[in-house]
Amino acid sequence: MKYKISWLFSSNLLFYTIIFLLIFIAYSNTFFVPFVFDDLACITGNRFILHPGNIRDIFFYWPTRFITYMSFAINYKIGGFNVTGYHIVNLLVHTGSSFLVFNIARKLLMHSFSPTLQKDINNICLFSAMIFALHPLQTQAVTYVYQRHTCLATFFILSSFLCWLNAVERKKNHYLWFILSFVLAVFSMFTKEISIVLPFLIFMHMIWFRKDFYSGKMWQVVLYMIFLFSIIPAILFFTHSINVSELHQVKSMQGSPEDVITRKDYFLTQGQAFLIYIKLLFLPLKQNIDYDVQISQSIFFPPETFAGFMLMFLLLLVCAVFLKKNRLLSFSIAFFIISIIPQSSVVPKPDLVVEHRMYLPLTGFAIFIPAFLYWISKRKQYVTIVLTILICFYAVLTYQRNNIWREPLKLWNDAVSKSPNKARPYLNRGLAYASKGDFENAIKDYTKAIQINPWYAEAYNNRGIVYATMKLYDLALFDFNTAIKINPDYPVTYNNRGVLYSSMNRWEMALNDFNHALALKPYYVDALKNRGIAYLVQKNFSMAINDFSKAIEIHPRNGQLYHLRALAYLMDGNIQNALQDARQAKKLKCPLSPVIENLLRKYPE
Repeated sequence: MKYKISWLFSSNLLFYTIIFLLIFIAYSNTFFVPFVFDDLACITGNRFILHPGNIRDIFFYWPTRFITYMSFAINYKIGGFNVTGYHIVNLLVHTGSSFLVFNIARKLLMHSFSPTLQKDINNICLFSAMIFALHPLQTQAVTYVYQRHTCLATFFILSSFLCWLNAVERKKNHYLWFILSFVLAVFSMFTKEISIVLPFLIFMHMIWFRKDFYSGKMWQVVLYMIFLFSIIPAILFFTHSINVSELHQVKSMQGSPEDVITRKDYFLTQGQAFLIYIKLLFLPLKQNIDYDVQISQSIFFPPETFAGFMLMFLLLLVCAVFLKKNRLLSFSIAFFIISIIPQSSVVPKPDLVVEHRMYLPLTGFAIFIPAFLYWISKRKQYVTIVLTILICFYAVLTYQRNNIWREPLKLWNDAVSKSPNKARPYLNRGLAYASKGDFENAIKDYTKAIQINPWYAEAYNNRGIVYATMKLYDLALFDFNTAIKINPDYPVTYNNRGVLYSSMNRWEMALNDFNHALALKPYYVDALKNRGIAYLVQKNFSMAINDFSKAIEIHPRNGQLYHLRALAYLMDGNIQNALQDARQAKKLKCPLSPVIENLLRKYPE
């Protein structure tokens, strides 16, 4: 007995090592992938993660994603905005989820009532974990830092589910596993809303694999599920963090401010989405960070809508057929389907198709493929060869896809080539060009985005920034005014127009815009900084110091803010405070002006 336990442990350790090494190789080119897309607004532009000790503010920023934002705050506390630390955490979470898939596959195989599959249990578990770990569809959830929400929620969901599997098969200490399963389930509920799927997975497991489903103790399982199911609605209700109107419709990103996506629109379009997801599962080519999918007008238009729903029906039929022939295969299909529903049903979202929505459902796919191949084949060695080739194919595609993520311009070139009629890829490629100083191409992309969507306030705003940088002030002012007319509640544009007025020495108008931006967004660091500069120019030193101090309180690692406040203190005659801020600015590696450098030389420590 001891020998068997030792052998099992050592073999699992070997499998974990193989999985870890393959993940490391496939994702070895991601450690310096820069922040992109929502990373910029939700991580680098998020004031809440700058203060990890302020747990209450982080919680109420987004209660059902509190744990993820707390993890971002810890990342920031340790390494600031050094992107490598964020990628390491994402990769470790992904590795942990892959280990969990290995163990869940083992547990399900042991109770699958299929002696044929149990003979190949090690191979099936290993290949299941490797498909989950290395499938190119997973790159968006892993490499895209902001999608830690999806990775971490999946990790907690799978952890809770595995603990549940341990609990129902044990006679001793099973309550400890139930408690651990519940705790991890609660963690998942505070990580991302997709965790609502967990009670359904538990319910499905009881139906598929437990012969005592109709026993007298079943009420305990049902009660547990109801309690889990009620957590997310309770969180949303008590924290007032849900916009009820968005359950019915959301604004479309491709039209005027009046254009919306209704529940019916979203549900019908998910027929197309399902077809795209299935294609990507079996042939993960032509991946795209920003898919261009037109809203379905009816179940028959476009034709892909009907095809997608028919494919879903066919999958349900296959799931029902396998329920009698092979419960593991049936459960894998059901796992896949039920995991899609929270994000692809009737609750509308602005993005109609995104790859990271496949991260959790891919668990079912990853278990199904090797289990099915070993089940139908009589020559197992051929299956092993085929699956090994498949894993190598996935690993190469994943590495290549991650190469595209490494460079924002390359990423958005890819998106523009695949979604040429969608405005947002042009906007983001314009940002990439502008960051490289290629203003001509940036303007072309912003203009193209505006041609596609004339109500795109952000495109006008960004083009205005480029015009202002090129000192084409009249063109910049026109774009900022247009952006504000389209969206009068957009604080970024007021701030940018204020900077433009500052460049034109129209300080009173600049101050009005900075005040307007801060009225809309009181903790807007850039607006506070820019208003402080305006006050400094006007020799209103006390107001300048007050704005710089508020900005520093929000962003205490910003060396430029200390440098500006040092200048304000110096001009106000407060040498001691000026020195203190100058030293802090130098410590934070902020470039120093000649005036501040002279001050530090004059008063060395």
